[in-house]
Amino acid sequence: MFALFDLDDTIHDKRASLVDCSKAVYQAHLQDMDIGFEVFSKYFVEQNCIIQPKTTVFSNISDKFCIGFNIESKMLEQFDSSFHTFSKRFDGVTQTFEFLKREGVKMACVTNGRDYFQRNKINALGLSGYFDLIVTSGELGMRTIWKCDSPHKNPDSVDYILHSFSEFPKIWRNLTT
Repeated sequence: MFALFDLDDTIHDKRASLVDCSKAVYQAHLQDMDIGFEVFSKYFVEQNCIIQPKTTVFSNISDKFCIGFNIESKMLEQFDSSFHTFSKRFDGVTQTFEFLKREGVKMACVTNGRDYFQRNKINALGLSGYFDLIVTSGELGMRTIWKCDSPHKNPDSVDYILHSFSEFPKIWRNLTT
């Protein structure tokens, strides 16, 4: 038997991790500016939870708070190099993984995102040893279909948007021809 887990918002508490990361980014680059931490943190988390390139995330943050490109670049660099250090597991993850290992269940993590970024989070969470297989979209260069009920602009990181499963055959034909 195999147990398959997603990473973000399944075993990794992305929001809690982002809040802690926002504190470090704020303290390193913005605390001397006239920007309130609570407002910054809320927008920082919000932008990082949208499926979009991180360059867009930090450009949006820069635009909203009138931050220059130099600081924007430094914030992105800090995020890329250190976000994994703020990674938090949801309660009970380790106990669940221990239980599954005792039961002889093989485990895999399948996650979308940049390979080094996702693997750094898994390692920081102390979970890499539990997985028999880790697959990231960044590692495979896979094509993505995003199931979305509301109208959105197609993010750069998404190949297709699926509003209804009746659209799937057309998307599938596009992928396979």
